[in-house]
Amino acid sequence: MLSPAFHSSIIQNYMTSFNKQAEVNFLLKIYKDETFDLLPYLRRFGLDVITETTLGVSLNAQKGENEDCYEAVAGSLELSFKSARYPWLRIKPIWHLLGYAKMMDKYTKITNVKKTFQVVKERKKEYEKIAADKKARKSFLDLLLSLQEEYNLSDEDVCDETSTVLIAGHDTTSANVGFTLFVLGNKKEEQDKVYEEVKSVFGKITNQREVTNQDLEKLVHLDRCVKEITRLYPPIIMFARRITEDVKVGIANLKLLRKIFNPDNFSEENCAKRDTFAYIPFSAGIRSCVGKPIALLERKVALIYLLRRYEFHSMLTEEQNRQVAEISLKPSRGFPMRITRRKKTD
Repeated sequence: MLSPAFHSSIIQNYMTSFNKQAEVNFLLKIYKDETFDLLPYLRRFGLDVITETTLGVSLNAQKGENEDCYEAVAGSLELSFKSARYPWLRIKPIWHLLGYAKMMDKYTKITNVKKTFQVVKERKKEYEKIAADKKARKSFLDLLLSLQEEYNLSDEDVCDETSTVLIAGHDTTSANVGFTLFVLGNKKEEQDKVYEEVKSVFGKITNQREVTNQDLEKLVHLDRCVKEITRLYPPIIMFARRITEDVKVGIANLKLLRKIFNPDNFSEENCAKRDTFAYIPFSAGIRSCVGKPIALLERKVALIYLLRRYEFHSMLTEEQNRQVAEISLKPSRGFPMRITRRKKTD
């Protein structure tokens, strides 16, 4: 049902939002020798992108607006994962005793689904006008409304689908962009290689034009780096599936501890040698993630803007910053970084 919302012609409309939000220079106030955690900045970027592409509204979290909404989304995701991971927390007295019930109530009042429902109802009133304007950029919500009659969807159904995309879409991309810059910040040669490729397409730092799909097709090494980071640090660490028959898993064939960063794993030659299901960060088959094309585009656009402006220096090694399993994969110590602004002559 949702596949039409992620058709290539529709995804092209989202590129405007990716560029608009990536254009916000959220690291401008960071000083040269200042060590800072990159993750909160990337989360705000992700939240701005997902609300604009999904609901058609600008949250402006990167500019410091709606800070309570940003904190509530992050907090509710953390508590939701705790509840899923530790079954004893589902016992109401324990949940209340630890103060989680009060915290979740606070977050829910801010991120309440009713607010999304209100946006749905208001957008419905505007939909006919938006649908008639072929030049108007349509959000994910607009596309769902266009399918409402065909699939007999209630307003509640539309609200549920929209909320799912909001939750699933913002944090995974933020973490992936962060892991990419974190690894490149530890591997200067690789970062320089990506930057030189970006510069070969866009020219000097003074040329800050928007990124197009045609540009992305030329950035072969960037594409390989993004895919390799997704292999090493998959945003979603598990998929829930019910098997229909017994399966024997050959542990020896899983190549344990394959933590070596090698973008050439995704050269055309190496990809041709592998089974399609050997690399499934977005799952595969009919239950695969329909948002995969959008996620990859958003990651690349964000990285292009950031690497055009700054050189990144990681303050921890990969061994010092182990991963933590939450709703999406996270670094245990954030992404402590220092940045160097690119010179206009670069």
